[in-house]
Amino acid sequence: MNLLAPLLALAAPFVLWPIELLLPYPYVIEELVKAGLVWLNPKFKSALAIGLTFASSETVLYIFNLNPYRLIATSALHVTTTLVIYYAVHTNKKLISLGIILAGLIHFFYNRWIGILL
Repeated sequence: MNLLAPLLALAAPFVLWPIELLLPYPYVIEELVKAGLVWLNPKFKSALAIGLTFASSETVLYIFNLNPYRLIATSALHVTTTLVIYYAVHTNKKLISLGIILAGLIHFFYNRWIGILL
């Protein structure tokens, strides 16, 4: 597995945070970045590592708002959305747009749902 994509995923939330303050669509921005990383390294293990490292890093950003449920749910969200994108790219690279849209919708509804619960 190429380690560059997971390492970039680990750093991505810290780079994206100021951008997300200006553009209030984190689900779009984050899924586009993860899609780019999956596009560069479209292997299952790499996609899994991208989702896990992105989630871990994002959790560090929200450490003061941390609870165990959020940690588990955020990890599941980022792994799931990354694998949705991976599956689209793996099936046919032309389907990446569909993968990004589906991942963005999952992320959007997760953000709404988690906002209600927390």
